[in-house]
Amino acid sequence: MKAGILFFCSSLTGEIDPIESRSEAFCLIESLAQPILTIIAEQSPPYSKTEMEAIGELAKVETIRLPGTLGIHEEAPEAVTEAIRSFMARNP
Repeated sequence: MKAGILFFCSSLTGEIDPIESRSEAFCLIESLAQPILTIIAEQSPPYSKTEMEAIGELAKVETIRLPGTLGIHEEAPEAVTEAIRSFMARNP
């Protein structure tokens, strides 16, 4: 089983996501066969953090919490890289 990385389209495009509801997003996530890693920045804005925490409660989702904001990948690239490498090593 291969691990995967999922994030919403607006993270890249700045456009509105094609997913219209939390339940639709959860159904899509739960339909995946791969384990999922969610990295949550501890100082994320409250709404974003609430949504990420909710995803993190799904059965096949592993959550890592790191100090930082939504720009965690720029603020702490080494910590993010290590979290991803560790996840991928456990889920080849």
